[in-house]
Formats: sequence, C-alpha cells, structure tokens
Amino acid sequence: KVNSTRITGTTTLDNTYHTVFCDSDGGAFTVTLPAGDNGRHYRIINCGSSGNVVTIAPNGAELLTGANASRTISDKSVIILEYETTEGWY
Repeated sequence: KVNSTRITGTTTLDNTYHTVFCDSDGGAFTVTLPAGDNGRHYRIINCGSSGNVVTIAPNGAELLTGANASRTISDKSVIILEYETTEGWY
C-alpha cells in the first residue's frame, strides 16, 4: 500500500512517506529528502494556491537531479523522485 500524507510545514521525509501533498497556502516551506536508499521513490505535490513554493532539499552531499542543490516547485506542480545509488535523486 502506498501511503499518502498531507503536510503544511517543513518536514524531513522517511520511509513512511510516499505521496506527499504539500499545502503551502500558509507559507513556503522545505521538504528534506532522507539519506538515499536505492529504489526509494517519492511523489511530491505542491497543492497550494497562494503562490508559495515548496523547496525540495537533498540530504547532505547527495545529488538532486544532477546537483547538490535544492529545487523548488510552485503551486499545482508535481515532482516524482527515485533514488539510484550512483546518480542520486532523479
């Protein structure tokens, strides 16, 4: 079973999260990815409608879409990430 969770503030994901609905209407916040585990995946949705971004941050020195840097997603945007040991989060 895939777990769906709604969050409204800064959160560090773990293995209890799968699909994450980020309600950013109360303000921008950060979702931090955990240490990578080959094959782990997340679907992260900014379901807000107030113009606030959700920042996706990698764990430590891990790569997020090819760089050790955060990414942001705006209202009504979705990012699907899977971890691969050599490449990091894509």
